[in-house]
Amino acid sequence: MMQSFPHDWMHLFLENHCKSLILLWTGKFKSLDEGVECYMIAPAVWEAIGHETAKASNTIPSTFGQCTPNIATEQYLFTAEDWSFWFLFIAPHVLNGCFPQSKYYKHFMKFHAITKTTLQFSFTETKLVSLHERIIDYILEYQNYIFTFQ
Repeated sequence: MMQSFPHDWMHLFLENHCKSLILLWTGKFKSLDEGVECYMIAPAVWEAIGHETAKASNTIPSTFGQCTPNIATEQYLFTAEDWSFWFLFIAPHVLNGCFPQSKYYKHFMKFHAITKTTLQFSFTETKLVSLHERIIDYILEYQNYIFTFQ
C-alpha cells in the first residue's frame, strides 16, 4: 500500500536527529541542563573533537567525500553528506571516551548501528522486525535520558 509520503532518511536521521544529538551533548538542546546525570561533552573536549574532525579530512581520500568542516565551530557549513560522513565514520572514533559516562557513548553506538542498517539495500522480514525493535529500544532509552535530565 502506498503511503502519503516516502520515508525521508536524510531529513529524519541527518538533518533532525543528528543535529539534536549534537545540541543535547553540547548543552544547547531546548534549554535543557544536565539535570540529574552528567551527559554533556565538556566544551574543551568538544573543541578538540571539532579540531580532529577538520584535521581528519587531510588523511581521508577524496573519493570518500568532501572535506568535513570543524563540527564545533563550522557546523553551519555541514551538508547532509557531512552529517552522514561524520556520524557514520568519524563520530564512533572521536566520541569514544568523551562522555562523562560510557552509557551515553553506548547509546550513540545504538543509533550508529541503526543508521548503518537503514542504509542496506535490502531487508529480510527478520531483519526488518529486528530493526523495528532496536529503533523502539533506542527511542525509549533516548526519551528516558531526556526526561531524566529535566
